[in-house]
Amino acid sequence: MAGSGDVFLTLGEAKAVLRVTFADEDDLIALYAQMAQSIVINYLERATTDSLVLGVIADWDAETVPEGIRAAVMAQLAELYEVRTVAPTLPVPADLSPEVRRYLGRWIEAVIA
Repeated sequence: MAGSGDVFLTLGEAKAVLRVTFADEDDLIALYAQMAQSIVINYLERATTDSLVLGVIADWDAETVPEGIRAAVMAQLAELYEVRTVAPTLPVPADLSPEVRRYLGRWIEAVIA
């Protein structure tokens, strides 16, 4: 996983993305931010077998992650947070939303190139 556990978004940034001003769901939002990051990074890692590229991805942290990847994490976070109120019988998405997948398409091409 990128950055040995480093989270790309602070809680404050995550809450700003979600436009949440109360503290009631801080733990949930922090968990979703980590989950969104994992989903995005796992998707990128599956897109290549190049050990140099995988090394670059693994070295990303909050300071070095490309802004486009941070934006993808933010979009995935919004998706996860939006479905939090879906009926408990429906699964929470464990893969990229279609919108984030399209957004990362150019990053995948750059990673593979």
